[in-house]
Amino acid sequence: MTEKLKSELPEMLKEHTAIVTALKPLIDASKKENKMEYTHFADKLILHCKERRIGSISGIRIGWRIPETKAHRIISKFRNNEMGWFHGKI
Repeated sequence: MTEKLKSELPEMLKEHTAIVTALKPLIDASKKENKMEYTHFADKLILHCKERRIGSISGIRIGWRIPETKAHRIISKFRNNEMGWFHGKI
């Protein structure tokens, strides 16, 4: 998962930059026309882009550390059925 996020991050950042750039004229026009619902929409979309950027970068950083934790070893044992708790097929 970490590697997937890491490989997709540059493209996502390009897309989000393009989205934010494209929203600037919408914000300007909606303010000029006093259509605040469009300004609000654009602001929410920009905020979403920022949150995705922060979330993806945080996910990558956390993902690098998870394999070193005890919790990861326990989860791996569950997946490999070494704990003996799962006896059926999924």
